[in-house]
Amino acid sequence: MPTLIDLVASEPHYRDHLLPIWNALPAELRGIDWGGGPAERNGHVLMVAGYSDVKRHPHHPVVYVEHGAGQSYIDLDIAVRPFYSGGGQHRNVIGYVCPNDEVAGRWQSRYPDKPTAVVGCPRLDPWHAGDRGECDPRTVAITFHWDAQFTGVPETASAFGYYLPHMVGIIERLRNKGWTILAHAHPRHTALANFWRQPEIKDLGATFVESSDGVLDRAGVLIADNTSVQAEFLSLGRPVVWLNHPSYRRDVSHGGRFWQWPTLGGAQVDTGAELLALDLSQLPPVTGHPYAYADGRASQRAAQFVAELVT
Repeated sequence: MPTLIDLVASEPHYRDHLLPIWNALPAELRGIDWGGGPAERNGHVLMVAGYSDVKRHPHHPVVYVEHGAGQSYIDLDIAVRPFYSGGGQHRNVIGYVCPNDEVAGRWQSRYPDKPTAVVGCPRLDPWHAGDRGECDPRTVAITFHWDAQFTGVPETASAFGYYLPHMVGIIERLRNKGWTILAHAHPRHTALANFWRQPEIKDLGATFVESSDGVLDRAGVLIADNTSVQAEFLSLGRPVVWLNHPSYRRDVSHGGRFWQWPTLGGAQVDTGAELLALDLSQLPPVTGHPYAYADGRASQRAAQFVAELVT
């Protein structure tokens, strides 16, 4: 009899990446959906999408699904690395679901005895299949990552505070140029969400969209600092404005956002003044993306891999 597969997601964006795989599994393999958890010990395999859920279930065998595009940082201390692809302290993980070969290589280097599957991004299947996301090329979304300076790596800083003094002017200029403006925040960036919700910001013409699904559905251009949504936009052929921060080191190459993705489409800016002067209608086109596949079948590939792990 096959081992059942349970699901737990302590963050809503973790669930976004897990649920498509869960739904693609054969019904007889689906165990219990524990919501935010924690999951009880029941002999099932647990599918998670973040190290925090690995850590709080040390006695479960775990399938680990990347909840983004697999960004990692080459000079992270070992105590912090578990949160990023290729990190340590994943003793109970039995397999990794990866967006591309680079991420799979990091896990294989760390755990050569643990299988990996390169599937693309299951969360994006409906957009890659053309089932949703009839975006407006004149709608722009603005977002920032939460500040992760606890890592000690400068590239994990949020650029929100750096661009904040220019934000009103940026929104006003975009509105006056005829752009529809969506505002978004990483689920952990409550300060940014609260900023976007202010009546005076809303009155300027920036509509807060809580879910990144709404951003993918509607926006034709993305302005952001460091987030997997940038990779998602590239995979949809939509340009990105890459907001750099003074602490981002140009002589340190982590891969991904630093500095591969920005070469694939859109434009980089280093200051608020540069962003104010940028013409979003003249951005360089997208020439590639970081996912191994963008064919709408990532969930099926991931589900097949997970099923094979337990049968």
